[in-house]
Amino acid sequence: MDKEEIESRIRELISHSKIERKIYRGREYLYLLNPITSGTAPIHPNHLNLITNLLINKIRMRDEIDYILTYEAMGIHITTLISDRLRKPFIIARKKKYMADMLEVERGSDNLYIPRDIIDSKIIIVDSIISTGETIINTIKTIAKYRVKVLGIYSFIDRLDKKGSKKIYMEVGIKPYAIVEINVEEYGLDIVRINI
Repeated sequence: MDKEEIESRIRELISHSKIERKIYRGREYLYLLNPITSGTAPIHPNHLNLITNLLINKIRMRDEIDYILTYEAMGIHITTLISDRLRKPFIIARKKKYMADMLEVERGSDNLYIPRDIIDSKIIIVDSIISTGETIINTIKTIAKYRVKVLGIYSFIDRLDKKGSKKIYMEVGIKPYAIVEINVEEYGLDIVRINI
């Protein structure tokens, strides 16, 4: 598949997105509803494979990776395929504390919990979308206390209007890679760049 065909498929996938206004943590928020990032429509295996392959092509230092970290719930589908193809185990940051000794990532009223297996490891973080960047920043700051080194951050979509990638880079010194960079406005979304 050539670059033009890949870009065309990515644009087609993004075209299935909708914008919905919601109140989140007491503030109005424009949600991007897309099959890959929110599961609001069936996820076609061809789309999932395309995204997985594009992300895998950007992942560096593969031999050094101990784990792939993702977030419940909409990072799991992409991470599962990446884990399988790289032959690396993955860890899910959960919304519920299933075991007493899990590491706790503070996120206001809804914290995340990570299994302790991650201690003293090298990881990459994979998610379907980067918005405000707060979850990733708080995760990295928490796991750094446990000698976890983050080798890279990878996602399908980066919402430039939320400045999350910029915040991540400024606060933890890691520049995330995203396949698609977009701006979300009330009238719709604008594809700024496709990085392939």
